Amino acid sequence: MERCLFNANMLIYFLISGFLFLRIRGQIKEYKKRIPKTAEVEEEIVVDTTYRNQRLVIPGSVILITNLFLIIITVGITFANFDKIPAIITTHWTIGNVADGFAEKSVKSLLALPALQVILMLVMYLSNYSFQKAKQQIDASKVSISINQNRAFRFAWSVYMLLVSIMIQCLIMMVQFISIFDLMDTMNFQIIMIGFVGILIGGSLFLTVKYGQGGERYRKLEPSQSENQVVSNYDDDSHWKLGIFYFNPNDSAIWVEKRFGIGTSMNFARWQAWGMMVGVIVLPIAVIFLFS
Repeated sequence: MERCLFNANMLIYFLISGFLFLRIRGQIKEYKKRIPKTAEVEEEIVVDTTYRNQRLVIPGSVILITNLFLIIITVGITFANFDKIPAIITTHWTIGNVADGFAEKSVKSLLALPALQVILMLVMYLSNYSFQKAKQQIDASKVSISINQNRAFRFAWSVYMLLVSIMIQCLIMMVQFISIFDLMDTMNFQIIMIGFVGILIGGSLFLTVKYGQGGERYRKLEPSQSENQVVSNYDDDSHWKLGIFYFNPNDSAIWVEKRFGIGTSMNFARWQAWGMMVGVIVLPIAVIFLFS
């Protein structure tokens, strides 16, 4: 009952938020149509050909190596204690830490969580890669400042994703050991989860406040050029469907920076974007069927 109420509240929240977003977006589009065009202002697209020659993100291999190390530890300790694991293991608990899901001990059931670890490792690797390959978003009125801000933004979020990936792997490892060694009664897992979520949200809010989207809020860097008030950024509003989905067949980029929120989105005019979406949906479902 509690879960149903929570899901209903979340659905209502997203419906109201979506309605308000679309309404305000419509008002902004009408407002932009009424703005008189100024002949002196030119729209420009700025591209830095040396942009990716400098370090933008943590190397993807660092995420793979650290995550694989933790996965190997999880699998190694699990099967090193195979004979000590009870014939029936707990796979799910209620909010009150009461066991309500069980499975028979088998190689397949013991590999379910490590398989999830592998999927999450790939997701975090891909997320980090998207920050490396996302299309440049450079402010034409302050080119060098914008470039430096954007680089700082991408690297900071890449470090955050590395730390988050390690935390997630450690959390799943803990759940695995709690399940196979029946340790739930020996610890307050709710406090651990609250701390975990608090760190995730706190870190995300810190980076959001400090850097903003694309580094626009990052003020540590000293301006190296004056702002050009007669240059405007290229308006690509027509390519953002409903304001949140980027669709531009003439753009070869697969990833782009989000217009709202923090991070990257995909160019849904590219088949690679749809392929990755299908993979992210199909892989977890496949794990559920293979290891259930």
